[in-house]
Amino acid sequence: MAEASSITHQQWLKQSATEFNSLSGTASLDARVLLSHCLDKPLSYLLAWPDRVISSSDLVQLDSFKARRLAGEPIAYITGFREFWSMNFKVTSDVLIPRPETEILVEWALQNISSLKHDVKILELGTGSGAIAVALASENPNLHITATDISANALDIASENALSNHCPNIKFSQGSWFDCVSKVSFDLILSNPPYVAPGDPHLSEGDLPYEPMGALVASDNGLSDIQNLLLNAKNFLFSGGWVGIEHGYNQGESVREIMQVNGYHQICTIQDLADIDRITVGQWRDNNE
Repeated sequence: MAEASSITHQQWLKQSATEFNSLSGTASLDARVLLSHCLDKPLSYLLAWPDRVISSSDLVQLDSFKARRLAGEPIAYITGFREFWSMNFKVTSDVLIPRPETEILVEWALQNISSLKHDVKILELGTGSGAIAVALASENPNLHITATDISANALDIASENALSNHCPNIKFSQGSWFDCVSKVSFDLILSNPPYVAPGDPHLSEGDLPYEPMGALVASDNGLSDIQNLLLNAKNFLFSGGWVGIEHGYNQGESVREIMQVNGYHQICTIQDLADIDRITVGQWRDNNE
């Protein structure tokens, strides 16, 4: 049996939350997540047993977690997991950390395809951890989903997440954007591409310094990858198909203009729960229709 220290759950949580206050707006939650992960217990366990003493071996592990967090490392990379769409996703520094705002893109996609009667084909570009593709596949096992990424390491993680969340209906392909996509048409093309401008001050804040820069930064004020995607997406869409792009808080107007220039219709920007422009969508129709 592991030797006990003299520090209880409650004491460690209070002390750690105080230390985390300077770098996190969720200091108390950060502390609870780390302790829960170390003990391999649910968060409810910490509430039920606040006065239980932490073992010395667990305290050593917790000190390591705390040091990494105080250095700025994201909680998700320390624990190796992040929740998205009520599922657990493995994450490493090879992939972006899934964020709740991206669920807006999943919700829109599900609404968009809800009325379709045929077998629906979806393409997700730059899948990273696979969060978007796996979330969609979990809702409808009959979807035909192709998910791509230029990073082999990212695709390994995405494949693991599809397997652990019981979503076999996803085909993963490695390549840059459309380079690895066979010449077939899709009902829906989705992407959360790099959209942060080089030198943006946000890149030095929060979790971003630890996340893969290639998945965050794009030239031309963060719009180059979005321009590339929208230029080429129409060549891979059925007439009447849709494209949905996640973008930065101040890029809605620019993305709408790019869609207009490329001939998309019914263009619309959708805001998240904080009333911030989050995704812009558009429909492609053949000119002869």
